[in-house]
Amino acid sequence: MIKKRVKINFVRIPTEMIIELARYIISKMTGNMYFLIPDPPLAELIALVDDLEVKNTLALEGRRQARAEKKDARVLLNEILHRLGLYVSKIANGNETIMISSGFPVSKDP
Repeated sequence: MIKKRVKINFVRIPTEMIIELARYIISKMTGNMYFLIPDPPLAELIALVDDLEVKNTLALEGRRQARAEKKDARVLLNEILHRLGLYVSKIANGNETIMISSGFPVSKDP
């Protein structure tokens, strides 16, 4: 039997959707009894989401520097979500209920 896993690759998701997903994950993991000491800390994720949201807004104005900064912020957010997803996977150890409680998308049945 194949264990379910949390999805941790968000490279192809549009920026607005990754911001929304990250905020959802933050809301689900805050105070979650399964994830008492998240690694990386949620405060770090919150700061990166806020930063990307500001840079995304500025990039929509079309300035080249702002677009480059948005791209850099997006890479950092993808990296921390990846790390946090690995942490969730480790804690959940295949338990779908725990994975779902994190807010991360979970793989479909094979």
